[in-house]
Amino acid sequence: MSAYLRSEVLNWAKKIIPEHVLVNIVTKWAPQDLVFGASDLEAFEIARKQRWGFYIDQDLHAKSVLIDSVNLFLGSANFTSRGTHLFGSGNNELGIRVRASDDEAKKIKQYVTNSYNVTMPMYMEMKSHIESLDKLKEENTTKWSDDIAICINPLVEHLWVDECFHSSPDDFFSDKTDENVEHDCKMIGTNKPSLELIKQIKMIKWIGFIVNESNKDDLTFGYITQKLHDSIMTDPKPYRKDLKGNYSDPSLN
Repeated sequence: MSAYLRSEVLNWAKKIIPEHVLVNIVTKWAPQDLVFGASDLEAFEIARKQRWGFYIDQDLHAKSVLIDSVNLFLGSANFTSRGTHLFGSGNNELGIRVRASDDEAKKIKQYVTNSYNVTMPMYMEMKSHIESLDKLKEENTTKWSDDIAICINPLVEHLWVDECFHSSPDDFFSDKTDENVEHDCKMIGTNKPSLELIKQIKMIKWIGFIVNESNKDDLTFGYITQKLHDSIMTDPKPYRKDLKGNYSDPSLN
């Protein structure tokens, strides 16, 4: 798994990985990464020839390698020439090797399961989209076309507590400053997010999943908070009353 992925690293990897070894690759492949060279399209072509799985996760930030569900390499380095020092120089990076627990191995494999498996038709569609972009118009390089985005952005069924909003909209869009507002600003990346940026937040995608799978009559406050509690993966889970906040209107429960 690597947010940024370059073909020169896969060309190196294919020389040392035996042909019988099953390899799955997860990368971010944001349009701007491909347009400006942080990642490249040729990586998919190499993976396809090697019969390796190639997956996209638009929220990926991890850099890790899991081998035989046991050896786990974690670090700061992306799978690029500068990240790996493939040509003798690059960024100052740090990585460690640990023995993966069953839960850790399961979580990493779940990333693969939840990511979009790139097919040749989709690759050709994405390649055509990238080649049509105007690099001088930065706003056109930040997202995939709607037809592509609908396919590669999976529904979000689970959340970590830190992927949830900690403040109310009234507090967030006011002059108030506390640890909850600061958390949400860090999660979003700004204190003045655009609508498009808000739509990309995992909790908003989770709400979309809940709305799509439920009957409209079910969409009460109590129903949604119960679903949210069930969806939280953080262990131990917060109490359901903490997810609800300080609402006193009985009709909301």
